[in-house]
Amino acid sequence: MSPSECDTTSPSSLESDNNTVSFTASTKDLEDIKEEIGNYLEAIGDGFFATSGAIPTAVNPGLLLKGLGKIGLPLSERDAKDIAKISREAPFGKGTEKLVDKSVRKTWEIDPTQVEFRNPQWPKALQYAVSKTVEQLGVLGGESSVRADLHKLLLYNEGGFFKTHRDTEKAPGMFATLVIMLPSEHE
Repeated sequence: MSPSECDTTSPSSLESDNNTVSFTASTKDLEDIKEEIGNYLEAIGDGFFATSGAIPTAVNPGLLLKGLGKIGLPLSERDAKDIAKISREAPFGKGTEKLVDKSVRKTWEIDPTQVEFRNPQWPKALQYAVSKTVEQLGVLGGESSVRADLHKLLLYNEGGFFKTHRDTEKAPGMFATLVIMLPSEHE
């Protein structure tokens, strides 16, 4: 029996009200469910929930922003101020809504159509990051089953933050968020 099926001939019941759903099943049903969950977990293989690390072959990506031009790295305070001028406050998703609330998220964003990476070596460094991430997360199918799409460029000024959250799916099949932090001057 798959986890999405229910054997209607077994002694079980389903109760529902507006706030909760409870399901009572026989011991045999529970054993079948445990076995199915175990099979899925075995298929996942080894891996971590999250990972981090440095890109040893990191190169300057050749960041170019429409409206500003080339951006030097490490990011200077002057360039950060200029980027903020062409950015908008970054909203967060709550269901189907997008909200701006500085008590939840305080950062700036630039749409990916305004961002270019001009260094021809950048895709190789990005692919290394994707490859290591896929390996460490234990993604089935390996790196050939994953692609990284730029969703936005974020700028966190001093005091910027984003409270712990779960990202909303931004593309069909999205299962993770890859964050690459570019160098900046800071204390």
